[in-house]
Amino acid sequence: MESKVEVENFEIVKFGPYRFIGKSVYAGNKGWWPVEILDARWTKKDQIFKIIDDIKEYASDDVTNAALATWDKYDDKDQLVRYTVGRFMKAGAPVPDEMDYYDIPELHIAKGWVKELPDGKVHMHNSNDFIGDEVDRTGEYKSASWMFWAELEPVKDENGVTVFGCYLACVPLTEDEKAKKGTNNG
Repeated sequence: MESKVEVENFEIVKFGPYRFIGKSVYAGNKGWWPVEILDARWTKKDQIFKIIDDIKEYASDDVTNAALATWDKYDDKDQLVRYTVGRFMKAGAPVPDEMDYYDIPELHIAKGWVKELPDGKVHMHNSNDFIGDEVDRTGEYKSASWMFWAELEPVKDENGVTVFGCYLACVPLTEDEKAKKGTNNG
């Protein structure tokens, strides 16, 4: 029997502008997702968040600890993903010397939470796939993961089950895309 993945508290909202400040690593993405490399960045989270806490006057309205995946150095040859553990700060916030940053314009994002399943179907680095499926189901937006997506620091629910949060950039469908989607689903 296949486990059903449920996305909780799904919504699409206006987001930004922000400056995401944290510590980055670049990893090749050819043929497999570089999980071990990305997870290693989280091992330094206490040091990263201590530095960010020192500029708390620039904290935004979203104080979530997260990792931002971007493609600013992606090309056909290297296929690099940039993975930055940090926080969404106010636009234009100063960047501490030892930190990296990525500016996020005002846009729409999909937000949601996905519970870990016993069969391992859901984990931190694929929660964006399930949020993307929900975006597609709206019939109004499409995933813009090529812009960015963010993994939120996992939390435990009241039963001790790990819950993964995700922010996924998305864009409204054009009228032509809506018409084609209606034809394909109709």
